[in-house]
Amino acid sequence: MNKTMVLAILAAAVSCGAYAAKKEVKPSFDVPIIEIKGIRLGMTSDDVYAILGNTRISTFTIGEVGSDGGINPIQNYIDDKLSSFFFSFRSPDFEGVIRAVRSKYPMIRCVTSEVKNRMGAAFSQVECELSSKDGSMSVRKYGSTMNTGHLFLISKEMQEKTRLEAVKKSGDI
Repeated sequence: MNKTMVLAILAAAVSCGAYAAKKEVKPSFDVPIIEIKGIRLGMTSDDVYAILGNTRISTFTIGEVGSDGGINPIQNYIDDKLSSFFFSFRSPDFEGVIRAVRSKYPMIRCVTSEVKNRMGAAFSQVECELSSKDGSMSVRKYGSTMNTGHLFLISKEMQEKTRLEAVKKSGDI
């Protein structure tokens, strides 16, 4: 996966989704560190690979839900420190993922809204967010498609980098 493709995925994950009405989710509680199965922002790539393995095939699960497509979550690093972690899952498996997240972080705040697909069918979107001193975690029932959801960790540094790149691209006409 090339850098442009990864940044496009990050930009899509940071936004509210392709079909969602723009609705901001405000975290209701700050925690010192967000950690998912030993993975947290700021880890080195070696530490992340020790948990995930160094292959494309994934055995990583959240709430016994595996990744969509069976591949390892996407990770990005700034100066060899984990700056984003993107776990994609099938949207029907959202309840298993959010149940596991809530068992560890009951203070996560979720908002429900309506999203529509291209044919106009309405679906109930659930967007959850939690912040930490280093960044945030979002969990969404529907990500860039109606078939996949995601859990996304992003550092404040990566949020700013993504924002600046989006601003730069907006002037490139």
